[in-house]
Amino acid sequence: LVLDELPLVSLLGPDGRVDATRFPHFAELAAGSTWYRDATGVSGWTPYALPAMLTGRYPARDAAPHYSQYPENLFTAFGGLYDIRAEESITRLCPPSRCEQPVAPEQGLGVLVRETGKLLGQVTAPRDSRIDPEDSYREQTAAEAGLDAAEPIPDDPKFRWDSLDDNQPARFTSFLAGLKPSSRPTLHFLHLLMPHSPWAFLPSGARYDGPEDLPNEGAGWVELARQRHLAQLGYTDRLIGETLRTLRATGLYDQAMVVVTADHGVSFTQGFQGRGMDAIKAAPGEVAWVPLFVKEPGQRAGRIDDRNWEHVDLLPTMADEAGVRIPWRVDGRS
Repeated sequence: LVLDELPLVSLLGPDGRVDATRFPHFAELAAGSTWYRDATGVSGWTPYALPAMLTGRYPARDAAPHYSQYPENLFTAFGGLYDIRAEESITRLCPPSRCEQPVAPEQGLGVLVRETGKLLGQVTAPRDSRIDPEDSYREQTAAEAGLDAAEPIPDDPKFRWDSLDDNQPARFTSFLAGLKPSSRPTLHFLHLLMPHSPWAFLPSGARYDGPEDLPNEGAGWVELARQRHLAQLGYTDRLIGETLRTLRATGLYDQAMVVVTADHGVSFTQGFQGRGMDAIKAAPGEVAWVPLFVKEPGQRAGRIDDRNWEHVDLLPTMADEAGVRIPWRVDGRS
């Protein structure tokens, strides 16, 4: 679960811990997971931050966050072994051959294990086989399947900007509905534009309308913006609670790896609001440091890890836990 525009400091109380009074469900998450307290993002802009998180590589070029530009990512690494249910907001990193085609019974890890005996028999047979034994169980490549090439390749990193007004609570509801047991392992992914501005939700979930021309500069106005951000973060906390309740009610919680983080923070320092380079230099603690909670399967007790975590470490860590080999060079580490 990738949240958006959430500084770590927004979650913390005066003691430097998650404020359990204001954000009880984030505190609940922290109490049962590993909190990487020194986690930092790698970009203040989502079209660069998300690909870095999901490929394990630092941003290196101005490219649209599309699977044609980043063919090696979390979804292509796990796809084939896992069914994938991905709710992406700004990126389109999951290709149709992975996200729109569930793993068939004759694909994935099960068939690989079953066919191993046949494969060994063919390899050790006294005469050469006319059939490549690998063809009996391997999946079609994306090019062979012909699914991914049909979609136009975008040039603009903001190519999905027109969908930013899509109802984020409805996107979350769809994600939540998919959290149920299945016969095959499943990767559930949601990038939720919360508590990202525009700020329109109270902690109760009630929506309010604020003037579009409300200032965000000058004495008092910056603090008002921060308080509106914190109110919407309170609503985001409710969504975290619903996720944890659903995982427990379906019996998935103990066996699941649960990752909650944010792509970047945002500065509410007067004169340096936002998350551009000026804001990063003036208020790195608000822009660069992000929440990162990782609950391993079977983990019950919370712990704190202060190692230097960067978002390029996300994919290597998940792959290591799942026993999935990453077949490309990454900048991050598990």
